[in-house]
Amino acid sequence: MKPKYWHALVAKYQAAIGAYVARDEEQHLERAYELGRTALNLGLGVIDLARLHQEAVTKLTASLPHAPGGSQWMKALDAFLMEALSAFEVAHRGFRDACDRLQRLNETLEQRNRDLAASNRQLAQEIQERKNAQDSLAESELKFRSVIETAQDGIITIDERGRLVAMNRSAELMFGYRGEELIRTRVQRLIPKPLRAAAELTLKCLANGGEHQLLEHPVESVGLRRDGTELPLELTLATWRTRAGLFFTGVVRDIRQRKQAEMELRESRQHYIKLFEEARTMEENLRLLSNRVITAQEEERKHISRELHDEIGQALTAANVSIALLRQHAAADETFRKKVDRAQRLLEQSMDMVHRFARELRPSMLDHLGPYAALQNYVKLFTERTGIKAELESTVSLEALNQQQGTVLYRVAQESLTNVFKHAHATRVKIRLRQLPRAVCMEIIDNGRAFQAPKQLNGAGSQRLGLLGMQERVRLVNGEFAIESVPKRGTTVRVQIPLPARSSANGTIPRNGSAPGRRAPAAVTSASN
Repeated sequence: MKPKYWHALVAKYQAAIGAYVARDEEQHLERAYELGRTALNLGLGVIDLARLHQEAVTKLTASLPHAPGGSQWMKALDAFLMEALSAFEVAHRGFRDACDRLQRLNETLEQRNRDLAASNRQLAQEIQERKNAQDSLAESELKFRSVIETAQDGIITIDERGRLVAMNRSAELMFGYRGEELIRTRVQRLIPKPLRAAAELTLKCLANGGEHQLLEHPVESVGLRRDGTELPLELTLATWRTRAGLFFTGVVRDIRQRKQAEMELRESRQHYIKLFEEARTMEENLRLLSNRVITAQEEERKHISRELHDEIGQALTAANVSIALLRQHAAADETFRKKVDRAQRLLEQSMDMVHRFARELRPSMLDHLGPYAALQNYVKLFTERTGIKAELESTVSLEALNQQQGTVLYRVAQESLTNVFKHAHATRVKIRLRQLPRAVCMEIIDNGRAFQAPKQLNGAGSQRLGLLGMQERVRLVNGEFAIESVPKRGTTVRVQIPLPARSSANGTIPRNGSAPGRRAPAAVTSASN
């Protein structure tokens, strides 16, 4: 259904296009643009304008006396139509520009909406985080209060003017007050009067940034209880600052039990020092006694050896001479002569035993020719008596050693060879003497069966006594004693005897660093495969 203004608009369009076709003037073409604007304002579209143009041209053609034709006619109609449509083109461009601006505005609005949404999300997140932080803070505060109240140590907080701000249950029990009695009062109530001035001065220094050492380590002090008794305590101090000002928090620990334990420990330490001194004195006395026993033993051996050699040996020699004289008088009596010969052989065997006993007790060669000659002789007799190949190797002179040290070397070698014969089942043994910068070293090395040296020293048995005897002899001359026993490699007994001080004075050999009378540690080691 056509609108009511359609026919009037067709008539106007017909008159305008007729005038343009007839005269081809620009003003009539402008009329086409105005008609296009009118149609556009009336809400018509391009299709409606095309229908309007077609209907107007049809009526115009019907009203002419003869039918128009030719290209000029068609060009005029097209030009008029295009001019009418130009209003739509202008409007379309305006719409398109407006749409573009609107689209840009929409994009800007959408971006702002997105930014606003992001800001809202961030704000919501911040609000949630702040809420979580507030919840955590409340929870932390609750935990903090719980920890503070259940702490075994007293915790006290004061402001920079020395007024009590807070104290926990342990502090209340420690000082005998209730918290509400002390809050907002001066902390000097908890300090003995002689210390209050110093405490106030220290507080001022801390408030001004001084006395940093009090904040680094716990300090011991004294507190004042409600009943007037003093309380030894340990204080750890910290500072913290808020908008309300500077505060000090002290962790107070009751150290009465520790002080009592320290006093008991000091008394115990003094007691044990006294016991140690007594033990050391007893050890020195035992050492002196042991030294005297060994010295007396050597002197007694020397005395017995001389008695055996001189008195009994001479008596046996005289008896042997007398028996020899009897042999001469008993030449005619064969039976009596045989008895005399048997008695003479027994006497000679007794003389050999006496001489051997004398040598083993204390060889005279040790006193007259020194330890090296005595060792040479003993090694030779040991090989002859046991069949074990023994040799003595020396690269040092033993003349620098005193008599006691030389005797120790000889006795250690004697006992070691005896142990080799009795226990080691060795086939050869070597005694090696070496010179050290400040000592003489002797090593007795065998290829026999190994043993656990510490077990032998700490256990029971005759071999233990022999090893302990050697160790004690070496200790008495400030020497070092060691045993190394390795399966399939034999045993090595090692002794180091420090040279006497006079050797260093004479320029012979420098002495070792041990002071006279001090005991050098004896080392005993054992190795195994």
